[in-house]
Amino acid sequence: MDYDRWCGPSPVLPYMRARHHRWWRGHRAYGGGVLMDWIGHHNDIAHWSLDLDRSGPTRVEAVGWEFPATEVYNTPAKYTIRCDYQGGLSSTISSEHPIGTKWIGADGWLYVTRTKLEASDSRWLQDDFNAGPEKLPESLDHTRNFLDCMKSRQPCIAPAETAHRSITPGHLAYVSHAIGTALTWDPTTETIVDNSPAQTILMQAHYRRPWTL
Repeated sequence: MDYDRWCGPSPVLPYMRARHHRWWRGHRAYGGGVLMDWIGHHNDIAHWSLDLDRSGPTRVEAVGWEFPATEVYNTPAKYTIRCDYQGGLSSTISSEHPIGTKWIGADGWLYVTRTKLEASDSRWLQDDFNAGPEKLPESLDHTRNFLDCMKSRQPCIAPAETAHRSITPGHLAYVSHAIGTALTWDPTTETIVDNSPAQTILMQAHYRRPWTL
């Protein structure tokens, strides 16, 4: 391994197999832990269903974070993020929840994972259930979808902007935890409102020389 190149613009920490192979994401020098590993898989579905692919929360708060008792990793082993959205919507992203996405409304709840669909009302699970006029696109393979979109010039089913918006609450939660308070977020300008120290933390980018962007 060319360790200097492996680290790239990140700091050159003492090499150890536990940190520099599969679980590199466990240290903030390289990744965002379990939180940032999974948030893009499930929060994108939550945003997608609520038509928030190009928007985001208005308030984000990190609560109850716990970290491993080791210097090898410094990302939270347990975490909860509370988010508020325009229109009275709210969400909770937490390591205490089962992996998946759950919607809770006045008429019941719906829960999905990559392999199953559950609901408080069994009628919603019937093949002939009429969920309304709006239909979501289907795609069984990201690679195939990407290649098809190269030909058609149509947007991919999961474009970069969607991914960016999906993981934004996670990045904001790290800032919220760092300063110990909830953040007010403007999803249009993508800035933290009335909190210069928090905005400074959010915008920090340290590149190890000679790496630049």
